[in-house]
Amino acid sequence: MVAQRGRAHHRPGRRAAECERVHHGRALRRRTGPDRGAGFIHTDDGAAIIGEPHVAATWFPVNDHPSDKACYVFRITVPAGLEVVANGVPRGRTTSGGLTTWTWLAAEPMASYLATATMGQFQLTDRTARKAPSPAAGDHRVPVQRVGPYPFAASGGIVDDTFAFGFALENQTRPIYARGFSFPDSATSVVAHELAHQWYGDSVAATPGRTSGSTRAPRPTRSGCEARRAADRRPIRSSPASTAAARMIRSGICGSATPGVTGSSTGRVYDRGAMTLHALRGEIGDADFFALLETWAQSREDGNGTTPEFVALAEQISGQQLDGFFDAWLFTGSKPPLA
Repeated sequence: MVAQRGRAHHRPGRRAAECERVHHGRALRRRTGPDRGAGFIHTDDGAAIIGEPHVAATWFPVNDHPSDKACYVFRITVPAGLEVVANGVPRGRTTSGGLTTWTWLAAEPMASYLATATMGQFQLTDRTARKAPSPAAGDHRVPVQRVGPYPFAASGGIVDDTFAFGFALENQTRPIYARGFSFPDSATSVVAHELAHQWYGDSVAATPGRTSGSTRAPRPTRSGCEARRAADRRPIRSSPASTAAARMIRSGICGSATPGVTGSSTGRVYDRGAMTLHALRGEIGDADFFALLETWAQSREDGNGTTPEFVALAEQISGQQLDGFFDAWLFTGSKPPLA
């Protein structure tokens, strides 16, 4: 297994890559401890590499922090007959002596936890699209004109028929889904959710540590209900999302929405963070809200962002002073008001 990681440098219109560090080796066991069930996960026919926030170090040496983005070249050797799916675009494969080496290139800057090289017996589907994907699945649609052009050269997904993990993750250009998400009833909102992350969370990654809670905020489509709500044209206070927000608040989604890295996957972040974005839409209006989403994605493409930077941009675009709003919705332990 070779994971080649390199720096990304500016060039007109995009960042190019000069790969400089190489790791040869084998990842042998699943991570244990707080992230158990994530990382390099053995399956019955290979392995799945999925998890956050500290899983890249389970299979290659790395400064495992989302602010240290890089391009990647993956060269993975497996027994002939197995497939390997990684980030970016395929760059061919060679077979010799009963072994096949697959090469994948992820040329755009990527946070290390988003890297994957999942291997096993897969049915691969490959096609060239004339239009870039939008974060949409079924009835859960976020028109691409509301968030700007798709930020990467490739898009796809991995569904692994295994019970070794039970969640989905927004791996850059190649989200991974547990087997339960392959069924239509459960797949639509999850697919929209992970595709939305390609803009918010992948292209614009968080900068945890610089401000509490920035591991998740702002990610405008963090929860399933937020993915539906982003394109909801009904009045903000009468939409299904407002009803859901009121129900979640009444049921006790309280406590600060900025719990730090160790609490980045709690309901306070998934649900209250999404409700914050929905409430912000009501506070500043549709025009400014969607201008904010697109400006945030485009101005920080291939980079990182923090919660204070997002707040400042929201104030700049809306012309409003929003300290009180964000204090109530993000930084206060009590339940925020809902008009």
